[in-house]
Amino acid sequence: MLSSDHPSVQLAAIRFRRIAYAWAGLSVIVGLITFRLLSTSFPFAAVPWVICALLLVSIQQPSSMALVAVLWGTSILHLLPGMSGLFGPDPLTVLFNISTIEKIAFAVVRILLLLMAWNQFMFYRMLYGTARFSGLPKDLPAIPEVIRNRNDSLARIALMVGIISLLTVWGAGLIGKENMALHLIAIAYICVILSIGLGLGAIFSPTNRRRDALSAVGLGFLSFLSMLVVARFVIL
Repeated sequence: MLSSDHPSVQLAAIRFRRIAYAWAGLSVIVGLITFRLLSTSFPFAAVPWVICALLLVSIQQPSSMALVAVLWGTSILHLLPGMSGLFGPDPLTVLFNISTIEKIAFAVVRILLLLMAWNQFMFYRMLYGTARFSGLPKDLPAIPEVIRNRNDSLARIALMVGIISLLTVWGAGLIGKENMALHLIAIAYICVILSIGLGLGAIFSPTNRRRDALSAVGLGFLSFLSMLVVARFVIL
């Protein structure tokens, strides 16, 4: 087994922290642009980016890269006409008068960013230590825990946020055709991103709360489908 102070292990930890700060900086930039352009009509649109940046900087967990991937994936929804009216348009479409081809190009870029963040997550999760991983190559040296594993707590948080998202959607459905209902949908959407992102991060990392993480992801998807139904038949 490699020691925790092995140069290669320490270098990997340093690189991960730099990557986390880079993603956090990018999230802050996108969040500021989103707030500047959409805060009047969609006051909650920038919140997911800000939360993601804060988590990347504060907890510095490899599993938080899964949240980055989910965030960039869901940002594609804002390029779709039907979704942009509910969750807010993509800020670049507001800033520039872009064509359909350019929208497709923006979507491709987001897919590439999603894949990049997910691949980085799958690689740097080894910093949790390889003792609880299965199916690894036999010639791969064992790696000790370099970054403290907080995925048990993150799984519980993801589950709570998933429950909140579903309850918020139901609340929006009960309120009906009012501005408050749209605000509740926006809050539920933020919770969906967090529950799925944090849940996936915990699922693919060593954790004793994998059932909670799976439930969080399931609740996130259920909440998303529910908000589409509520928006279609109740609010809009």
